[in-house]
Amino acid sequence: DTSYESHHGCEVVIDNIKLLLYKNNIKTVDTNPVGTDCLENSNFLKNMASSDLVIVNGEGTLHHNQPRAVELMNAVKYIRLNLNIPIVLIMLEHR
Repeated sequence: DTSYESHHGCEVVIDNIKLLLYKNNIKTVDTNPVGTDCLENSNFLKNMASSDLVIVNGEGTLHHNQPRAVELMNAVKYIRLNLNIPIVLIMLEHR
């Protein structure tokens, strides 16, 4: 969740993701602040384990070769190997 970075663009992206999920009857149970290793966030892990779907916002992080991309991919690997939950990766194509 990049909205914790106090950057207007990040806040708009996260707000819009949450709004679109809500409009499609998908409840956001929890988010993990960017820069916080979700594998060390026990409350987030507990909430994620009881979820039906995990949505990963890779926009920016994966597009621009951010060091955080490794952390994000470690989280995806953990979910895939330890939880029986579908994972959706959000990526936008820039033209």
